[in-house]
Amino acid sequence: MQKNMLIVGNTNFMDNEYQNGKIIINKNKKAFDLSKMFNVDNFSKRYLTIEESLKYVKTFSSKKKYSYAIISLGEGDLHLKTKIEEFKNNFEEIIIRLAKKNIRIILLKPNLENLKSEEELKFNDELLEIYDKYSKDFTFYNDEYEDNVFKSYDQSLLNICK
Repeated sequence: MQKNMLIVGNTNFMDNEYQNGKIIINKNKKAFDLSKMFNVDNFSKRYLTIEESLKYVKTFSSKKKYSYAIISLGEGDLHLKTKIEEFKNNFEEIIIRLAKKNIRIILLKPNLENLKSEEELKFNDELLEIYDKYSKDFTFYNDEYEDNVFKSYDQSLLNICK
């Protein structure tokens, strides 16, 4: 029997995107590979906010038993200019809710690119501090992290989830 996995993230795990007025389904390799091993509930989308993510976690973690949860948030909040304190409080609530249900949490820092303004750079720095704070207690991975033997982003996720 396959275990259940919850994914709340942004474009890291998105299965579709909007291009030229059409919704394009592009089988995300990470999500697809994970779906071979788990029953995956993937709530990833462009500009997913921490507030929406908290609602998903509250709703679905109370209805279904998950073994793993992948959290990769911040991209949507940066875009929509969420206050960092609001992000931090909701992020902590997500972590606490999942931990209380004995769900193995995997944190992935979002890939925030093309940051230009001082406000965006400040948000990113504070966001990374939040992830770093929790990375001590939960499985943590991003593609720059090499203290472990993770060479391939996709393969490392599969290894973490074994």
